[in-house]
Amino acid sequence: MRNADVVPWPKTPVYPVLHAIGLAMKGKRLNPRTLEDLPVGSGTIIPDHVSEVIHVSGKQLNQRKGQYRITIDGPRLSGRWIFSSGDLEKAAQEALHSTDR
Repeated sequence: MRNADVVPWPKTPVYPVLHAIGLAMKGKRLNPRTLEDLPVGSGTIIPDHVSEVIHVSGKQLNQRKGQYRITIDGPRLSGRWIFSSGDLEKAAQEALHSTDR
């Protein structure tokens, strides 16, 4: 995603996961350890769905920067979103402070 892109995250299926990441950040910067504070298990973020957030290091990707991958799988929706660290941090902060929830 480019900085100029504006995505209405509250209207997307990934929004509850972004909100959960915002909560897990506890007002701090996003880092891979933040993911340890996310709810774990089927239905904990989106009812009847499995939500997974992982960090893939730049070394694993053979590039300088890593990325975060969000995967949602369930009966109503399935999808995968890939974010840079900065883009995910911004989207999670916006989701946490959004009034559209």
